[in-house]
Amino acid sequence: MRLAKPLWFSKAAVLEESPLRKLQSFCHNALKRGSGMEDQQLSRAIAMILGDLEREGELVITCPSIKLVADRVAEAVLAVVPNTSLSLNELSGVRSLILHAIWDKRFFDREMPTLTGFDADEFKQIAEKLPHA
Repeated sequence: MRLAKPLWFSKAAVLEESPLRKLQSFCHNALKRGSGMEDQQLSRAIAMILGDLEREGELVITCPSIKLVADRVAEAVLAVVPNTSLSLNELSGVRSLILHAIWDKRFFDREMPTLTGFDADEFKQIAEKLPHA
């Protein structure tokens, strides 16, 4: 039986495509440019769970600071969720305000979609996404 000949790659070629190389590049870029993070509460919560996962052996952080990774993850999260400084009651209040505004035809007249970019049905769908009290 003939064994297959091993394939040899240059170290540079392996590092260029490897996840380790991508992570090193991410850490280098994060250090170089800094973070535009504005929600420190979210960033701290992410840093805490990343630290927990690292202690449990679930992942390995190779950046000098977990904060760099946490800030980048928080920035991505903030692109799809509301600001964490809004309380559940505040979000519920906004929901009620939207529903009341579209119900009152004197307030939500023909010009409102032009002013806001949303018609009454679209505002109702937006309100449905917000939490109830």
